[in-house]
Amino acid sequence: MRFCLWNCQSVRNKTAALQDYLCKKKIGLCALTETWLSPDDDAVRAECIPNGYKIFDQTRSQRGGGGIALLSCAKLFVSIVTTGEQTSFEFVEYMVSHGNNYVIVVVVLVVYRTPYSRSHQVTVTTFLSEFADYLSLLYCHQSHYW
Repeated sequence: MRFCLWNCQSVRNKTAALQDYLCKKKIGLCALTETWLSPDDDAVRAECIPNGYKIFDQTRSQRGGGGIALLSCAKLFVSIVTTGEQTSFEFVEYMVSHGNNYVIVVVVLVVYRTPYSRSHQVTVTTFLSEFADYLSLLYCHQSHYW
């Protein structure tokens, strides 16, 4: 199975390119960061999805921009395990399985770190600290996948 990650910086005007890429490269899972979708963007979501694919997305709740999505081929079973936002990053954990007995193929964690800017003055040091804490928590709770 092929997997890719795309920081799309707004998927709105790139839906045709996204569909073309997924189909030509036969991508099984495609993680998107910076989708810039809002809860009301159902039409854009529909334009992103080629035949035989599904989309699972999480919009950013506290600020504009951001947003994470996962596009998967329809033969895979995807569920969102958890989502969240820290000061320096947002994340979504997905469980991906295949087959009738839902054998786990992979757990996918998609993380997007908002870059430092005048409006988002959060340092790399803050990110590294928050991300280390998150990974420790994830490691301690990894049994929920099995």
